[in-house]
Amino acid sequence: MIKKQAEKIHSHRRAMQRYGLNYGPRTRSMLIGLIQNDNAVFLESFSNARKSFAVYYENQWYPVIYDNKQHEIVTFLPSGYLLKYQDRLPPEP
Repeated sequence: MIKKQAEKIHSHRRAMQRYGLNYGPRTRSMLIGLIQNDNAVFLESFSNARKSFAVYYENQWYPVIYDNKQHEIVTFLPSGYLLKYQDRLPPEP
């Protein structure tokens, strides 16, 4: 299994496990598009390639880690991750 496939599988599992979100191709494309078009809130950088963002989708904020090199959402973080960034998140974008 190549890295990009592994990241897709992992993020799909975490989206379902943590949020009950069906992270299929349409949702995946939509969320990645929001990040790539600067319609997500940058939270922090973990490396040159991996950064965390808050993405607003279907009336909810989702904290994710995005890989710039693979152009892929690597994982969905627990909702508690957003607590320290509440001041950066508008109530409704």
